[in-house]
Amino acid sequence: MAQIIDTLAEPLLTLAGEQVIVADTITTATYNAIGQTQSSIYTVELWSPQGQQIADLSPLLLSRHFKATRNRAEVVDLSFDLGQIESYCASLGQSVQQLLGPGYNEVRIKRGSRYLVGAQIHYLLPSLEGDKRTLEVRAVGFLELLKDRYLYPSDGASLTQTVVDIGQVAWNFINLTQGRTNGSFGFTLGTIQASRTITDTWQPYATNIKDILIALTQRNNSIDFAFTADKVFNVYYPQGQDKTELRFALPGNIKSLRLPVDASELATLVIARGSGNGADQQVVQTYPATATPEQTTYKLRELIDDYPSINVNQTLIDKATEHYRKNATPTVIPEIVLDGNQEPFLGAYWIGDRVPISIDANQGSAFATLDGQMWRVNEIDVSIDENDAETIRLKVGLY
Repeated sequence: MAQIIDTLAEPLLTLAGEQVIVADTITTATYNAIGQTQSSIYTVELWSPQGQQIADLSPLLLSRHFKATRNRAEVVDLSFDLGQIESYCASLGQSVQQLLGPGYNEVRIKRGSRYLVGAQIHYLLPSLEGDKRTLEVRAVGFLELLKDRYLYPSDGASLTQTVVDIGQVAWNFINLTQGRTNGSFGFTLGTIQASRTITDTWQPYATNIKDILIALTQRNNSIDFAFTADKVFNVYYPQGQDKTELRFALPGNIKSLRLPVDASELATLVIARGSGNGADQQVVQTYPATATPEQTTYKLRELIDDYPSINVNQTLIDKATEHYRKNATPTVIPEIVLDGNQEPFLGAYWIGDRVPISIDANQGSAFATLDGQMWRVNEIDVSIDENDAETIRLKVGLY
């Protein structure tokens, strides 16, 4: 049975003048489930931004998809039979838009007892095509909320962070923007693992806070971060653990495998350019200062990186050094499709974890570089159909 918590204590209106469900006066309503999702290992819940559960949407879903990527916003796609969810909402005296509250309400996805992702609903698409009536819903992770937030000139001393841990810098900017009038998204601070300190200055209005956080992770020897499903911000140095006890193997739980080797973005000499123009521009030609084996093999592959909002020399060095580290040799990003019905199950591993991959030698020399190494999980893409069949796609890397 589908369940909703009818929450009408605090009125919030859509453009059509309808009231969105937002608060916590609890009345339970039910509706018959569809498909075979009643016994699903996955639960999809609807929550208000204040942290009140509104509904369990699981029995109403046709298909579910979500993608989690290290240091990026999660993406959640849900598909409903439009007639079913319309009837469900009608039984509550609500419209679909009132119930789902795009731009306001949130979804949380749980596998078993573990919450995996949380996201705010951004987009609804009801569609009619012949006899087929569907509703597609997209939600995007909480990092995306910071794409419309900036630093102000009035932030004064906060624009310069002097000898501050990188993770603390990230939280300082989140905390700063949440302190503005109507500025709080309800983010709270969890754990900041100690990393290294930096000194830097940021320009007002130059870069949104989402991109500032991502840029912090792109420095040499830097952090990872993530928001939990209930909007707790955590910083890792780095994210993930060595999961040597797990087994990812072909033949075995690996259904298919692709191993792109990409030399199109080689960079054996990186030049970082900062703020200013002409003779006043900050320019740093960084690592390597002398010839390296990579330059001998691939010759000079010069790359110019422009950072118009950066005026601190060490920041340019950090960024250029990291770009060189990742691009001085051809990029290898294995793409793996797993059988979700075989162990290890999703939740035993997550973003940032390093897992062993075993490839039978009979598969050929093209995959020999994968075999016997620990690979870091950088992206997890999960699709679950209406019969609860689970397809898991991983992108892994050495970093």
